[in-house]
Amino acid sequence: MTRIISVISVLALCFTFVGLASAVILFEDDFEDQALGNEPEGWEYDPAAEVNTVGQVAEDPLDPDNKVFTDFGGYSAGNGMQLTDFVAEWDWMFFQDNSSNNSMGFRVVDAGNHYQLSRRGGGVDWKIYMFNGAWNEIATNAFPTEIDTWYRVQLIAKGDLFTVKVKEKDDDTPFADLDPVLEVNDNTYGEGAFQTSYYGPIDNVIIADSEQDILAVEPSVSCIRTWGDIKKELKSGKISP
Repeated sequence: MTRIISVISVLALCFTFVGLASAVILFEDDFEDQALGNEPEGWEYDPAAEVNTVGQVAEDPLDPDNKVFTDFGGYSAGNGMQLTDFVAEWDWMFFQDNSSNNSMGFRVVDAGNHYQLSRRGGGVDWKIYMFNGAWNEIATNAFPTEIDTWYRVQLIAKGDLFTVKVKEKDDDTPFADLDPVLEVNDNTYGEGAFQTSYYGPIDNVIIADSEQDILAVEPSVSCIRTWGDIKKELKSGKISP
């Protein structure tokens, strides 16, 4: 009982801290409230996109209790909201086929004008393209990844500087402590949508004004995980009520 009271006290402090934290979160979606087999609400479909596949909410290939967004073409977060400077983070899996390219667009003006972050087929090269009617590779680097593994990706667009960092989803290392996988300056487009390109799956998308805004909401995730761990221990009998 004493142990439970102590843990509950920690949780109370945790949630108090969360209540005090403020963050400018522009968009977030974990797809859990979305219907399986449907296009996700809150995302605007662009039939003119490079790939115009109609996406769907589906079961996580690694966890049937989790929902993800997959098999998509061009869908803009926040129903096409326009972004200038922002930080976007999302979980990204390169599913089954290591020969396929997988891409996300940003500062998407329209189908003929945008930037694209792409993890290339073969599982090694990452690139940023500027598309203005023709593909212009503006950044490239080798960063090997595996299929059927969840990665966490951070994209920062600040002025004409674009920074991309990547880690495995279970890696607790703060992005601030990681070296960029890609970093490049380009001033072709100053504003546009954050958009899926192809093919997924993706999950746990969050877009904010700054990296600090995302960090400000992280304690709530820790609290939820802590309470989940407590319930598991109670069920297993490791903690006596």
